Amino acid sequence: FLISPEKIYGYLFKHRFALAAILFAVCVALKLHGSSIGMWNEYVACAPHGSPFQFPILGIPRSIRSDEWIVFTPLAMSQHYTGYAVVNDIACAWPTNMLTTYNQPVWDLTVIAKPFYWGYLLLGSEYGLSWFWCGRLIALFLVTFEMFLLITGQKKKYALAAACLITFSAFVQWWFAINFLVEMLVWGQLAELMLYRFLNTDSVKTKLLCTGVFTLCAMGYLFAMYPAWMVPLFYVFAGIALWILLDNFFHTKRSVKELLYPVASLVAVGIVALHWVLVSGDAISTTMNTVYPGQRHYTGGAGWDHLFFYVNNLFLPYHDVLNSCESAMVYGFFPFTEILVAIYLVKTKFRDKLLTILGILDLLYLALFLFGAPAFLTK
Repeated sequence: FLISPEKIYGYLFKHRFALAAILFAVCVALKLHGSSIGMWNEYVACAPHGSPFQFPILGIPRSIRSDEWIVFTPLAMSQHYTGYAVVNDIACAWPTNMLTTYNQPVWDLTVIAKPFYWGYLLLGSEYGLSWFWCGRLIALFLVTFEMFLLITGQKKKYALAAACLITFSAFVQWWFAINFLVEMLVWGQLAELMLYRFLNTDSVKTKLLCTGVFTLCAMGYLFAMYPAWMVPLFYVFAGIALWILLDNFFHTKRSVKELLYPVASLVAVGIVALHWVLVSGDAISTTMNTVYPGQRHYTGGAGWDHLFFYVNNLFLPYHDVLNSCESAMVYGFFPFTEILVAIYLVKTKFRDKLLTILGILDLLYLALFLFGAPAFLTK
């Protein structure tokens, strides 16, 4: 009533990073988080039905998210009692490598690429849990918004819609705290933004900054250690990177010296990764030799019904299904999106490079998902 919506939106957009930082600080100060750790009330409650002080402010604890409230969060909190050491002999009553077992907060060189764990290390478990949950949510929203500003040619409304559709999608929210899906999405998209900025600047300082951030993104993505999502997402990010290179590589003059930046990045990632392997070699080897996840292998096929799971996703928070997490999807509106893309690409004679690249990848994934492929090929 007093200030026009245009001015409000303009202010929010202009100061979005500062406002996000303030929001993050407030959330951590209030110790807000989305853990379902309240499920423990059913087993070790202070009162017959739990204390009113243990109820969530919004929503309810979700028993299906047991990977989070039984495994992930207790592991992270147990690290406090080891001084955030690499080896934890509390959680499993056996010396366990915390760099590889669900990748927990540890005082180690690798923590440089795990900023969402810094809260645990600097502030302890209570604030650390909030830092982990709120930091990842805000970071994913911001980075996705910036990514789609780039993809849509600075169309803010479309970028906002994309940030909401991805950040608050059923898929992201039901898997929010485990398997490092959020980290993959944050580091993958941020790496793309750094590549774009690197290609469109002549400033040495900016190139160095982009290279440094890109290097941390590569490390963070690598440390996610969940190949079932890392591999297919990697091809998506590789496709977007190819589009960025095709559209921006010749915008400025290139010199051989620019090769030093990716080489330096690769060396830095290699050094930290080598350190990780040397410290955690036994744990990595043990994991790779398990039946699950070590010998897990997907050859596709028989996935027709999954393509339409988005229809029931609105109801997952309110009606129990066999497994809400495995039913969760990002809204894709299959097959309408594929039909529209095909029509558009034919009409424009495939001029849209990004849509062409991702359209081809989409077809390959659909073929694998629906019809399957030989084991040697999927491997």
